[in-house]
Amino acid sequence: MPQDFSELIYLIEKTKDEDYLKAIALIEEGFKNFFTKEEHDVLNSYRDFILAKIKLNNLQTKTNLPTLDLINIIKSKKMDHLFFVCYNILKTREDVNDYASEFQFFFNYKNFDDSMFSPLIYDLLVEHQIDYDYKVEQKTINPKKLGSVLKNKDIAKLEEELKEEYGKDIAKFKVVNHLFSIYIFKNWSKILFNETKNDYITIKNVAEVLLGNKDKTSLTADEEKEFYKMFL
Repeated sequence: MPQDFSELIYLIEKTKDEDYLKAIALIEEGFKNFFTKEEHDVLNSYRDFILAKIKLNNLQTKTNLPTLDLINIIKSKKMDHLFFVCYNILKTREDVNDYASEFQFFFNYKNFDDSMFSPLIYDLLVEHQIDYDYKVEQKTINPKKLGSVLKNKDIAKLEEELKEEYGKDIAKFKVVNHLFSIYIFKNWSKILFNETKNDYITIKNVAEVLLGNKDKTSLTADEEKEFYKMFL
């Protein structure tokens, strides 16, 4: 990493038309090594410019960026188009297993926003059959041994039940389907160990309140109240 900011900008300029993600990697390192508002404004403008270029290519781009550098880009925890570009490239990399320990970072979350990355990362690790023990909320989670959250029979049944009840009304089903997705994201680690309860009732009752069919006072279970608070 250059010690001089102008040298970093020179490298970004030199790289940005050859390999978008290599330029992004330089930008992310720049954020860690240069700290003034003016410097960050310049780096953000380059990041936005490159992201706009990638969008023009329908989020398709080729890169020779090493796998570890791709992982470091998504560690910025900005869930934007760039995250998903890197995420999808990581799905194709054969050496992800070599960096298994790097992904513990995504399971060390301290708030709900950060935790939203965890199920996506877990799904990536399942896809690569990563045999590694991660610590998640005082649990030990091994992607290869536990498999996908969505392969849980109870969750598959829950999805079908919600579709059967609300599927005929497109507007209502959109709301319920969104609730289902958020519920999975929020509880994915508990679902792996079958620690959730009353999944269907929780989602249905909260959906009925959000759809205006019931008053929020009808939510009596702690799980329902906690889940409902996420949408206030």
